[in-house]
Amino acid sequence: AYLMARDTAKYYTTGWRKLLRDHLVEAREDDFVVSVDPLFNFSFGKDINDFTGYADTVRLFTNTRGMLLQGRIGPKVWFQSGFYENQTFAPLFIKAFADSTGVMPGAGRTKKYKITGFDYNMSFGSVSYQPWSFLTLQIGYGKHFIGNGYRSLLLSDAAFSYPYLKATAQWWENKLQYTAIATTFQNMERLPLGEVPESLFKRKGGTFYYLSFHPTQTIEVGLFEGTIRQRVDSTQVVPLTWDTYVPVIGLSSLVNGLNGTNNVLTGVNARVELSKHAFMYGQL
Repeated sequence: AYLMARDTAKYYTTGWRKLLRDHLVEAREDDFVVSVDPLFNFSFGKDINDFTGYADTVRLFTNTRGMLLQGRIGPKVWFQSGFYENQTFAPLFIKAFADSTGVMPGAGRTKKYKITGFDYNMSFGSVSYQPWSFLTLQIGYGKHFIGNGYRSLLLSDAAFSYPYLKATAQWWENKLQYTAIATTFQNMERLPLGEVPESLFKRKGGTFYYLSFHPTQTIEVGLFEGTIRQRVDSTQVVPLTWDTYVPVIGLSSLVNGLNGTNNVLTGVNARVELSKHAFMYGQL
């Protein structure tokens, strides 16, 4: 949802308030709200475990610029769209991965930047519709994260952006929540070259379901099921199995098993908030 809440920190100049709290550009008219903001991330560093000549000759940094557009149309429709453009001189272990795969971890395909650096970009966007107070439908292009921690064992945001459909339902004063996500991923492996000038990348489907229970605001227990679905084999395009279209948690495990062609992952997630600044979680 598009949130218009302001933080409570105090800023003493117009410039700091505009930079840290307010939108760069914001327009409101009746039930229509839209805002535009720049996105920046400039970082510098040194890999203290790299004793090669690379560390002596390359200064590590990342230069990220982007833009974020977001807004609301009436009481039931929200939208957002944005992009990042990056140049980086990465640590040697990341550089080795990007050189061998042509992909920057967490982002997309790369091109060379000043011989040893990388240039890459990423976009995202979504439109959300809330027909009833307990149900939100979303179509978009981006990432998801289910679980807790910097990297979740269930569904993490380490992949590149992908197209998706998402539905979230809440009942019992939001104590019970169910999320269903259908996606399309792609590998960097090409399909056999046909009549088109450039062969397409191999695709694979994905369905993810998460049922969570919040007996209180400080406790969460959840069940997860995710399936990566084969779309292409060595000879042809493979149709999706019928259970792909039934968004019921547990059904894919029953139909495909845990050792089938379609890769199924099941898990549980628990989280307890100990204080405003600390929480404990576990995943299996």
